[in-house]
Amino acid sequence: MFSNSSRTSRVLQLTKKIEFKRGLNMKKRKLVLNRVIVSLFVSLLFVSGTSAFAAQNTNKAWVDEHIQLYYDGYIQFKPCFKVPANAGYYLTEEKYVERAYVNFTRDGESVTTNGGRLYTFTASSNQETSLYSAKARAYDSLNPWAPKTKFKYGWIYF
Repeated sequence: MFSNSSRTSRVLQLTKKIEFKRGLNMKKRKLVLNRVIVSLFVSLLFVSGTSAFAAQNTNKAWVDEHIQLYYDGYIQFKPCFKVPANAGYYLTEEKYVERAYVNFTRDGESVTTNGGRLYTFTASSNQETSLYSAKARAYDSLNPWAPKTKFKYGWIYF
């Protein structure tokens, strides 16, 4: 039926096809594995959120982003803390904070869930050692072309 040389060439052809398919399967496996790794990395990036910080940590403001859906903005201060040089957070050197506020804006309009700036209570004197704080929340726009949501905060001094 078949000669030895035609059998050998037929076996070689089948072997090459099998090896080619194995090569494709390995490439597919690598591609799937790469996609899984990238997906996990992106998921961790979204779940972990982000935070922003600056110099000293007595009088400070910061924001936490949650899964690119909403933001929590915080501000805190101690009235007895005299602001040192280069304190960060746009604090005025040699002053004592009496009150502070946080706000989120988008395209110049406040987008906090309470409808505007959120203030701390007012301290009665710069001798107080209590920690005053405020927290505001804003939901992000899911529209990728919408203006950015901005975190704003400020200090009112004695």
